[in-house]
Amino acid sequence: LFPYTTLFRSYHVGPHMAVDVQNNIDLHFRSHGLPLRCLKAPVVSLHYMSNEIDGLAGGSHTVVVLNMWAHFTNYPLSYFAYRVSLVRRAVVALLRRAPETKVIIKSANTGYKVSTGSSLLLPHALELAV
Repeated sequence: LFPYTTLFRSYHVGPHMAVDVQNNIDLHFRSHGLPLRCLKAPVVSLHYMSNEIDGLAGGSHTVVVLNMWAHFTNYPLSYFAYRVSLVRRAVVALLRRAPETKVIIKSANTGYKVSTGSSLLLPHALELAV
């Protein structure tokens, strides 16, 4: 574990920040907008990933990590594909204005038991849809 300071409250969806002073790393986290499986989340705190990406300056010291699939397993594939298309458009625009930005996209772990109440076939279908 790296030594960090966190400004985290378990009932907030973000933004959260962790700081590793020794390695000069600032980690900023924000949960995505709807759909969200959270019992308590202020609506004002819910931001869509594409809008957040549009607000980034980017650059050689910026790494964007995206992971979206689990909360979409109860929705039609077309909705998931639409949201992914918005994120893709935002990532393309980010890379045009700051091509040295690193973007990492994590997909579903289809080899493990999914705790979302859905079968393993649905995450795989989401991956194939995009």
